[in-house]
Amino acid sequence: MKNTKITWFARKPLPEGNYSVENVFKTVRPYIELKFSLKVYNVPFHTIGLWRRILNIFYGLYKSDGIVHIVGDIHYVSYFLSKKKTVITMLDCVLLHRSSGIKCFFYKLFWYKLPNYKSIHITTISQSVKMELIKKCGIAPDKISVIYCPLTIKSIKPKFEDNNKKFKLLQIGTTENKNISRLAKAIRNLDCTLTIIGRLYTSDRLELLRYSIKYVEKVGLSSAEIGLEYLNSDLVVFCSTYEGFGLPIIEAQAYGVPVVTSNISSMPEIAGDGAIVVDPFKVDEITKAIVSGLTDFDLRKLMIKNGFNNIKRFNPEKIANQYADLYKKLI
Repeated sequence: MKNTKITWFARKPLPEGNYSVENVFKTVRPYIELKFSLKVYNVPFHTIGLWRRILNIFYGLYKSDGIVHIVGDIHYVSYFLSKKKTVITMLDCVLLHRSSGIKCFFYKLFWYKLPNYKSIHITTISQSVKMELIKKCGIAPDKISVIYCPLTIKSIKPKFEDNNKKFKLLQIGTTENKNISRLAKAIRNLDCTLTIIGRLYTSDRLELLRYSIKYVEKVGLSSAEIGLEYLNSDLVVFCSTYEGFGLPIIEAQAYGVPVVTSNISSMPEIAGDGAIVVDPFKVDEITKAIVSGLTDFDLRKLMIKNGFNNIKRFNPEKIANQYADLYKKLI
């Protein structure tokens, strides 16, 4: 198998860094390289405009060798590739949630249906997304494998609880599904500080100012720096309105930090019993969960314990072996 060629194509990294799929496949890569001859390429252009997409498509055609795996968010690179040798990881259906009418029709056609037609198999990162791909895009259930994201960090022991300090909340991500405006409203009467990783939209920044939230916005952090933010927080709040997976949930659990997350989409599936789950559209429910997560120390200990047990499901070698088994079947 070591001589079997596998080619991965990934999107071009953003200037401020990517916090999701890039780290996921970077984590499983060493295990794949033990079994296959693997080459990894980032497409040369960001997915902006028609010509950049076309150039990325031809780049994929030129560089493809052996089994080709498009590892997320650039499904269109499959258009000219051999169907019998192409695997696509579809991370989510967020484009369909953010659009309607003719725009939604074109997204569904060019981002999901055509790539589905041009691939032999599709992987996705949660059962939740698999069900969406079946219902929204008409993809056959037996063509889709669910392979979870691996934990990209090492777990550590929980830190000492200091009951006489000001509480610190951590929010990872700033896209519109991250629900920051409701979070701002939920913590408006709480004595705490909020650290936000990512560049805020102006509308969310105005909401934070409107409710006089004490917050810090941090952009372009390294993985190590993000790790420190987890360690310095008392609670991770991840009440998104949509997620394909939700890496911050298991990252927080690995650092021994309690989590409040949403009861919809993939989040309860990923969190297991190691988090408080809430309706992300109900501000009062978010507030109540945050207060409990900060002040109920028996609950905090239980969440930390359950979180450490939950992350065993996302062992990198285990996840890598699932990809390896898929490649062997295609061979």
